[in-house]
Amino acid sequence: MTKSFVAYFKSENDAETAKAKLEKLRVSNVLVDELPETKKHNAYFPIVGMGTPGTMSTGTGVMGLGVADVSDNNREEHGQITHLLEGKVEEEDYDQAISILAESKGYRNE
Repeated sequence: MTKSFVAYFKSENDAETAKAKLEKLRVSNVLVDELPETKKHNAYFPIVGMGTPGTMSTGTGVMGLGVADVSDNNREEHGQITHLLEGKVEEEDYDQAISILAESKGYRNE
């Protein structure tokens, strides 16, 4: 059984690097795409992998509780989210995929 994932990145290069790292897992339908301009201004939160302090289990993997301030005032300093990476991963590899996305400085928007 597979689980879906979506992560957001500050550059196409960051998203492609994370995609390459995910290829060692059992993934499918993995793609990198540029965000529409309207989505670039949403709030995004850092992904935090399993075993990292300040995380909580959601039953579908572990996502961090930290908040990245990507408001207009901080975009110049921290960069704007510009690309997304999405795909599917086998359930057994899901936690490892989330760890890879966290190490790759991926963000989530939920």
